[in-house]
Amino acid sequence: MLGSAGMRRCLLSCLASMVLTCNLTGCQTSCGPSDQASVRWTEGKVVTRGAERLYRSTPLDGTWLHFPSHRSFRLEHGLRTKDIVIQSYLSYSSNPVPKGSVSPAGFAQAGGEVVVISEVTADAVVLENDTCENDFYLFVNISAPAANLGAGGASGR
Repeated sequence: MLGSAGMRRCLLSCLASMVLTCNLTGCQTSCGPSDQASVRWTEGKVVTRGAERLYRSTPLDGTWLHFPSHRSFRLEHGLRTKDIVIQSYLSYSSNPVPKGSVSPAGFAQAGGEVVVISEVTADAVVLENDTCENDFYLFVNISAPAANLGAGGASGR
């Protein structure tokens, strides 16, 4: 029977072996590799609402971005500031909000590892689906108060 020092050595040896194996095999989840390149998205729109500028990845009542497992999007918002608020919403439908609807339904605010913010710059954010779930659709709203916008304000697109 191993003493506590022997047990610790055994556990450390097993742990080191697992880490080495993981590093040599490239460790991926059961749903595929997680090293896919980000999809560059430049089709979003910037609008002004009062004293703030808003970026929307797609029209709320339009077709949302297909967001399957391990997909990442580089959303080029062009707000020229990192001082932003990012809101992300998910649906199982590509068009969860019917045109002209006064009471949208069929989507929820994203949480957990489904939408991971992995990069924020003054002009873009990178969002990743870090799960093994299938076929979500993504809508992103990014806001920046006018006082936080870079010199010259954000460019409208």
